[in-house]
Amino acid sequence: MNGINKALDWMAKGLGAVVEWFGSLFTASNNVSETLKEEITLAEKQNQLAKDNLETVVENAQLEKEAAEWAAKAKDTENLSAEERKKALEEEKKLRQ
Repeated sequence: MNGINKALDWMAKGLGAVVEWFGSLFTASNNVSETLKEEITLAEKQNQLAKDNLETVVENAQLEKEAAEWAAKAKDTENLSAEERKKALEEEKKLRQ
């Protein structure tokens, strides 16, 4: 019986090692999953920042276009009065602030 006990003990230790190995794989898998989740979250935030930045660039371009139109009106001495040109300069100044 001593040999059988030794064999069973050896098998139990081996099984324990296998269970421990699978446990370490599970832990490693969880760590990878958490890392991937963090990377996905970071990528989503970066995408949102890029989108917000693009919207800001578009808004600024629109404001610059409007300011340029007011500046052009302010220089139109043939078709606009001094008062109208003054108003155009004031509007341009508001947009460029």
